Amino acid sequence: MTDHQELLADCPARLAFDLLAHTWDPVVLWALRHGPVRPHQLVRRIGGISPKVLNQCLHRLRDAGLVERLPRPGTPPHVDYALTPLGRTLLAPLTALGAWAADHGDAVTTAQARATG
Repeated sequence: MTDHQELLADCPARLAFDLLAHTWDPVVLWALRHGPVRPHQLVRRIGGISPKVLNQCLHRLRDAGLVERLPRPGTPPHVDYALTPLGRTLLAPLTALGAWAADHGDAVTTAQARATG
């Protein structure tokens, strides 16, 4: 996105912002960074996400081409989820956003407390 571009409804930057606006999307993407994971492992790894919300998130990310569903044979059969090559391209921006949050999270929390108190 360049400075002279408007944030129109079909702007590619708005697509990225929409993905990050879902609270759990970046968290799930980050949790998948080391390779395929079963859903119940993701629930434990992430903490605070319900299986229902995780399922919705995985479907949304799969529909966006960022996550793939990997059926695994066995008894009982199970499924893993993994980042696609496109999904892996978001790891660097998520790392940068996480670094920003580590550096400035206290300032944001302080400002929010001031605004509500």
